[in-house]
Amino acid sequence: MADFDKILVMGEGKTREFGSPRELLEKKGSDEDVEGDEGTFRSMVEMSGEKEELERMILGGEGRV
Repeated sequence: MADFDKILVMGEGKTREFGSPRELLEKKGSDEDVEGDEGTFRSMVEMSGEKEELERMILGGEGRV
């Protein structure tokens, strides 16, 4: 999924996030984000067993976000 043009993240039958892997990885949740939609993709990457590899693929060696 790191090399897709766009990613649609869904939860409970609703769109949570839509954008390029880079855009979604750079999103961060906030205290104002009541429903927890912002940063869903980022959370999925962080929980994966391939976090470092996905970040490298998405960011192209620019380092961590």
